[in-house]
Amino acid sequence: SLSGLCDVISLLRTLESIPIALPNERRISSQLSRVEVYARTGKLPIVYAEAIAAHMIGLLHVKFAPIWPSAVQVVVTLSSAQEGPAWSYIEEALKRSMDKLPPSE
Repeated sequence: SLSGLCDVISLLRTLESIPIALPNERRISSQLSRVEVYARTGKLPIVYAEAIAAHMIGLLHVKFAPIWPSAVQVVVTLSSAQEGPAWSYIEEALKRSMDKLPPSE
């Protein structure tokens, strides 16, 4: 079992403070890798798992494609390790995104 402080919220806050720009790509990817380590444990409190899922889905709306694969990897890892809390948020985000698409003919 895990014990001690979980600084995932601090990591997300730091990630949010890094300006989205090409010179910061490596730093952003490094932060995302650190978040993925927490996601992989499968032992995060539900509120932290939901915060990670929300943040990663949010990053997919940022117009900076180099970070998208890392954000997707965190979502995949989180959804594999903590299906319940992660999937409910991911499913809702996907539904909202699909609703924004034009109807197919």
